[in-house]
Amino acid sequence: MEELPEYVNLSLRVKVPKDGRNSPYLLIGKLKVNRLADNDGVYGGELRLPRDIAFRFRITTDTGVQEAGRNGKEAPFRILKLPGDAAIDYEVERWSE
Repeated sequence: MEELPEYVNLSLRVKVPKDGRNSPYLLIGKLKVNRLADNDGVYGGELRLPRDIAFRFRITTDTGVQEAGRNGKEAPFRILKLPGDAAIDYEVERWSE
């Protein structure tokens, strides 16, 4: 049986509303995700994380503002689990007030 690598690669992209907030980075759980220089409202990058890491989170700005659902109320938690390499795209519909 082939041994699995200890770490996996995550290609992450997060699109946020263009509402004037211009955070230099977002937080996904405790992961810091930087704004992409050439894409307004898009954050992302390549991360190397432990295999089978799993956590629940809401996307948060650098100032602590959390994502909200369409109705403006608290968004449900997202879940990230990485059994292997992955490419994930998230979209924030709106920010809480």
